[in-house]
Amino acid sequence: MPDLLLEIGTEEMPVELLSPMAVDLSLRVNRALAENGSLKGGIRVLYTPRRLALIATDVSTQAFDDEERVNTISHILGEPVNELVSEGVMHRDSSPVMFIRPIRYVVCLYGEQVIPLRVGNVVADRQTCAHWRSAAGEEITLSCAADYEQVLATGGVIVDQERRKQMTRDAITAAASEANVSAQVDDNLLARIADGVEYPQPVIGRVNLPPDLPAVFVKAVIRKAGFVPLDADQGSVVGFVGFADGPVDRDVVRVGYERVARSALSGCRLLYTRDREASLADHVSSLRNIGDEVGVGSLWEKTERLRTLSVQVAQALDASVGTVDRAAFLCQADLATWIVHEFASLHGIAGAVYAKLDGEESSVCIALEEGAVSNLERGRIPASTEGLAIAIAERYDHLATLLLTGNEAYAPQVVSAGDDLIGLLIGGKVDLDLLSVLGALREQYRMLAPAIRIEDLEGALRTCLKERLIHYLETKQEVTSRIASALPQTLRSNPYRSSACALGLQEASSKEGFALLLGSFAKLRTRFRVGNKRVFDPALFEEETERTLWREYLKAEGKMEGLLAKLDYEQAIDQLTSLWGAIDRYAEDVDPGAGSEEVRNNRLGLIASIVGLYTRVGNFAALLETDGYAPGEEKK
Repeated sequence: MPDLLLEIGTEEMPVELLSPMAVDLSLRVNRALAENGSLKGGIRVLYTPRRLALIATDVSTQAFDDEERVNTISHILGEPVNELVSEGVMHRDSSPVMFIRPIRYVVCLYGEQVIPLRVGNVVADRQTCAHWRSAAGEEITLSCAADYEQVLATGGVIVDQERRKQMTRDAITAAASEANVSAQVDDNLLARIADGVEYPQPVIGRVNLPPDLPAVFVKAVIRKAGFVPLDADQGSVVGFVGFADGPVDRDVVRVGYERVARSALSGCRLLYTRDREASLADHVSSLRNIGDEVGVGSLWEKTERLRTLSVQVAQALDASVGTVDRAAFLCQADLATWIVHEFASLHGIAGAVYAKLDGEESSVCIALEEGAVSNLERGRIPASTEGLAIAIAERYDHLATLLLTGNEAYAPQVVSAGDDLIGLLIGGKVDLDLLSVLGALREQYRMLAPAIRIEDLEGALRTCLKERLIHYLETKQEVTSRIASALPQTLRSNPYRSSACALGLQEASSKEGFALLLGSFAKLRTRFRVGNKRVFDPALFEEETERTLWREYLKAEGKMEGLLAKLDYEQAIDQLTSLWGAIDRYAEDVDPGAGSEEVRNNRLGLIASIVGLYTRVGNFAALLETDGYAPGEEKK
């Protein structure tokens, strides 16, 4: 079956809106085609600053003639396309349709057939446009949908954004190799460059560096200008790669790019000089007048919370409390500097640079830098315990303040902050219960949001951690949903222990003895009423089977204590498995209802104690249910 092509040609659109619009178009058209049973293949969305295109492969219309096919496709595409363009209300052209930029033409082809789809006052045809620098963007007539990308490429347009990105990456690598330097390509910058052109053409420039300007500032300035720095750490000259669009005189463009880079570096030097009129610590007092990023309190209050939090984390990490406290005191200070005001990506990095220039201890500077880098590079774990403490404290407080707002609009940020926090704790092997640190912050959070009880924050935090932890275990550590959902309740606020437990359970569940373990637990749960009190007196045991189970229980408990302290959950579960024979004999030989009330309660106390061992390593009741039999039913 033929491909379906849709292209909306416009005046140049804002780069930052291209990808979201492409995703939006894909979702709308995919839904419309799927609802009509027309989509048999897949959908690709392509875009440049001057066009938004979609190719659906293997589209079936189930039409008997051309007229019916035209009507069917026009009906399917009409609503989603017109809804999309009507929601971009920044500009209105002569048509009644509002869009981000004026619509100049529309192409809609089903195989070789034109579908005269109407978008506002523009009716689709088969004429697209070559690159705007190629003979003033001459028209190109498309013969069929399948030729779209190839024909546009001959007209100087690479419509596939991923291909443009690869061309850009290759050009940067080649330039760095020729200059015998390295280039760190930021993915966001790479995407921004590729999205901003229809045919990327590399232009290499070089400029002299202002005196004493830190190399990390130079790189930030070059990147913000839209260029890729090559050798900012070498000598007094920095090289960079910029990208022009289509056929240009590269020498002329290079001169212009170098002028832009010099101007930006000169401006940065002025900001840097102004910042150095005071120490980093002097900027802390200015935080009283700067609001937190989510609008809850000031950065001064945030700094005080970070000091409390980071010390709590430092103790769990056996890190230097003094170093962590000083780093926490300084970690927000650069938000009051001119350089970070202009270059937000330097938050934390600038603080580390200024702290070093101020003569702060090297461990403090390292903690500031590592905490900042881990914030910029998601998934990166600081090497020092002090840097890890700062990074964890910042993510924790950010998550807590987002939850305190109760604003559903922050839901994506809550997910991101929760994932970052869990990743740091598991990746950094930090054995810390996150709910336990709330007590030290009770008054600080109460002052921040008096209308919200600390218990409500604890509940929201508990729910968030549970959801994000399960997601992390399933996606990052490939733990099955069955195991991830069966973690002990007591561990869920300790991501590192939860991870160790989940991996131990997963490994144990693949062994033959795991079925015996589940069967033993089923017998304990079905044949005995488990009491709340885990208290028993061995002297009251009347049967040798009881005394045997008691001795096996004591051996298993003693070994499990040491294994759990080392987070060796797999071996701890093996110790539980060793009880299955004694439990089975006990279930067969002992009548739970026999004897005096004192004897019966004593039996329940032993069983409760054994069940307590199970609950330390997993929710076995949940595992039994996921194995397909109801509560109270013994595993066969």
